Amino acid sequence: ARIAHIETTITANETEALLLEQSLIKQERPPYNILLRDDKSYPFILIDQSTDFPRASFHRGKRNKTGMYFGPYPSVASVKEALSILEKVFKLRNCQDSLFKQRSRPCLQYQINRCTAPCVGLVDKEAYAQQVQFAVDFLEGRDQQVLGKLEQEMVAAAELLQFEKAAEISDQIASLRLIHPK
Repeated sequence: ARIAHIETTITANETEALLLEQSLIKQERPPYNILLRDDKSYPFILIDQSTDFPRASFHRGKRNKTGMYFGPYPSVASVKEALSILEKVFKLRNCQDSLFKQRSRPCLQYQINRCTAPCVGLVDKEAYAQQVQFAVDFLEGRDQQVLGKLEQEMVAAAELLQFEKAAEISDQIASLRLIHPK
């Protein structure tokens, strides 16, 4: 009885529909739909580019830090899952800058093969920057390009008889194919 008019908006997928619904609820503040009416901002993934070894982290709030923002994500859980994938596949660091600068030996993340330990110099800037670029391409939806580049690197490493490196790249490719089996 209290409805004046109804509008429909077609979206490309369910995630886009949920994000649109959440933003409209915050904007219009309807009296009967209060589930998504919190004052929190959307969560993002931030790749902080203010250092030589960028870190991937969760970000919520104003986008005033130097870096690349990816999102918005529909929930905190989805951001944490994406960050976990970035750590497993691309081995980007997740430690705070203050801890990063004070390290004298590799952390547990390195030992469980989720980081390349740039804090203690176990990876050079160029190799780490390449992994960051792969992560950025992946987050921007260019996963097929990332797979192609990794396959080229794997072949090149095998031709140079760097079989450990080729096996490591092969593991990266397998992990990416599990995520996007196209």
